[in-house]
Amino acid sequence: MHLSETPVSETLRLMDEGNTLPFIARYRKEVTGGMTDEQIEQMAEMAARFRALEERRAAIQKSLAEQGVADAKVLAEFEKVETLTGLEDLYAPYRPKRKTRASMAKAKGLDGLAALLLAQPAQKAADAARPYIKGEVTSADEAIAGAKDIVAEVISDTPWVRSQTRELMAKRSLARATQIKGAQDERRTYTDYYDFAQAVDKLKPHQLLAIRRAEEDKVVRFKLELTPEEWKRVILLAFKPNAKSGLYLELLDAIEDAGERLLLPSLEREVKSALLEQADEHAIAVFSKNLRNLLLQPPLKEVIGIGLGIIGFPG
Repeated sequence: MHLSETPVSETLRLMDEGNTLPFIARYRKEVTGGMTDEQIEQMAEMAARFRALEERRAAIQKSLAEQGVADAKVLAEFEKVETLTGLEDLYAPYRPKRKTRASMAKAKGLDGLAALLLAQPAQKAADAARPYIKGEVTSADEAIAGAKDIVAEVISDTPWVRSQTRELMAKRSLARATQIKGAQDERRTYTDYYDFAQAVDKLKPHQLLAIRRAEEDKVVRFKLELTPEEWKRVILLAFKPNAKSGLYLELLDAIEDAGERLLLPSLEREVKSALLEQADEHAIAVFSKNLRNLLLQPPLKEVIGIGLGIIGFPG
């Protein structure tokens, strides 16, 4: 925003003390350096986002310490990241999870087999699984299934895979709304969205808001669809199956499962939320502009009026 540090820090201090934005803008110009209402509001919003990021960073660092994560390189990555989304992507592999298929497989001691699956050695799947058939694991098929669950979670939690797939979904997915069978829409308010499909980058804010209302009224279902070819291409850049390996097909299965069961549903929620937030901001901006123009219109044509205002000063 090209502002000096002192006015920014002092203005934030005034806001933290409970002073309102209009009061600060009008009566504390010597502190703000003459910032406008809009500049102070924008600065306050940016500060709020930054503080939220730092609070989350501190909470994550505390969690990592409790988990005994002490790798300096890993901890440095958490210090460098500058967005909340990036922070959450980095934290995904370390986030304490409720009971999952992968956690149950780990409890059965199948981490080693999962590592082999990722390494893609030449040995056959049955031979790789044999040392892990013990305790609760009663067959090679059960061992391999558990290892695939672990690998699927590893793939889904990989920060680069998440960020690249999220970006793809936000730019190249298909937004689709379909009528829920038997849904009631007596006034036929949402007929335009009974069978609606549009490239997400061509979706208009008013369409998004209408789809959200229809979804909240339980008239339509709203999905973002990314083709398998696109999301698999991202994963295959990070995890490379080896056609000569005896575990080749098992890794392909794990990739399919990672995308369909874990990665895409999670990212779809994130991208939909971000799109709707942008649509809300656009709607507010349009409403503000229209209201401003309305309020600036003369109340009566060709009539000269006078306004008298009383300004109250603090104290």
